[in-house]
Amino acid sequence: MRAGAGLLHQVWYNRHWGLRIGVQEGRIKIVEKETYLRRPGARETIQRDVWKGALKAARKTELRYG
Repeated sequence: MRAGAGLLHQVWYNRHWGLRIGVQEGRIKIVEKETYLRRPGARETIQRDVWKGALKAARKTELRYG
């Protein structure tokens, strides 16, 4: 693993949890790709396929680092 990769994963995982909490609280909606409105800086929605990938990546991070 290259130097700093662990820190990169830690920062990403922390941001992921912020997103996850937003989804759980209903502040961020999961939408289909066809209805996704992309606005710079907007975090009110996330595409379902992106969300599934984020959950998978979070699980891999948990398995790797504990």
